[in-house]
Amino acid sequence: MVLTSHFDYICQHKAIKIKRCFLIFPKIIKMPFPKQEERKKCWASKDAYWQCLTDNNDDKGKCQRERQEYENSCIKQWVIYFDRRRDYLKYKEKIETSGPDPLPEYTNKNG
Repeated sequence: MVLTSHFDYICQHKAIKIKRCFLIFPKIIKMPFPKQEERKKCWASKDAYWQCLTDNNDDKGKCQRERQEYENSCIKQWVIYFDRRRDYLKYKEKIETSGPDPLPEYTNKNG
């Protein structure tokens, strides 16, 4: 058996039965990496959802159908990553176009 994580090591060397180990450490269960066609479908649904958001000024209510397709086409970790990526790209664009938000003026109470 190839050890792929610290928890696999614990399970094997502490003489814990593997079935019990999965109950104790549920994050050990590995998801298969999506195949090429599944990745293409995910990226296409992500692109359609992002385009819908752009076209509707980020009104998520108008893009529920696209969001549902996006969530059904991509694994959960990818949805989380892509959502964070879009937020970052929008923030980066805002910073590049309008600059950072100004800091509030510091007022010295002593004078």
